[in-house]
Amino acid sequence: MNGFKTLLGLSLISILVACNVNSSVEVADSATFDGDASTINGAVRVGNDATVNGDVGNVNGAIRIGSNAKANEVGNVNGSISIGDGTSVSSVSSVNGRMTLGANVQVDGEVSAVNGSFSGAESVQIGGEISTVNGAISLEQGSRVNGEITTTNGNIRLTGATAASLSTKNGSMDLRDGTRIEGELRVREANNSNSSNPKIMIGENVVVVGPLVFEREVDLFVHETAQLGDVQGADIKPYPADEG
Repeated sequence: MNGFKTLLGLSLISILVACNVNSSVEVADSATFDGDASTINGAVRVGNDATVNGDVGNVNGAIRIGSNAKANEVGNVNGSISIGDGTSVSSVSSVNGRMTLGANVQVDGEVSAVNGSFSGAESVQIGGEISTVNGAISLEQGSRVNGEITTTNGNIRLTGATAASLSTKNGSMDLRDGTRIEGELRVREANNSNSSNPKIMIGENVVVVGPLVFEREVDLFVHETAQLGDVQGADIKPYPADEG
């Protein structure tokens, strides 16, 4: 994962070349901004229905993009990223900060983070993968990820969402309400044998088309209505009634 951190840092630096310093950047509602909307030590705000014909970036400050806006790459080093309903961007990346996407947001490429969580509302569309090192990932009803969802130490929770595949090393997984995984679900071997078992919850009407591969000990709970591929490396336990 050190290589991942290095590449993410370099991509964010490229976004922030020739940006403002110690000041905020604001793009008004319905405005068109030609170039990169980026700063260091300030906030970046892009209004509703605005268009940025460039990237949106920050170091040491928040990024807020309103509803039905458009931009290219969105990246932050130390600060949160919030993207409003119906907005379209090419990618989203963060080193240290929470990422929050509203309903019907479209990301053409990847979403990636080192130390930060990712949460998506209903019908979010991700063209690539979602990856975090130390951050949870959650998606709501109708959302789709065309690539893999992967974490090292973060939990994954999908409610009525679809993804190509899932993987983690030390995180738990909670799949609910007809979530569909079109490939494999994998829990990778842990470096620390003393870490607690990840909890894998496969809920009502969930479908995992590919194999479920467990390279370490896990606690696997499967609802009676779930449809699974081949289970390798774990024993199935009944899904708890109080989980719903």
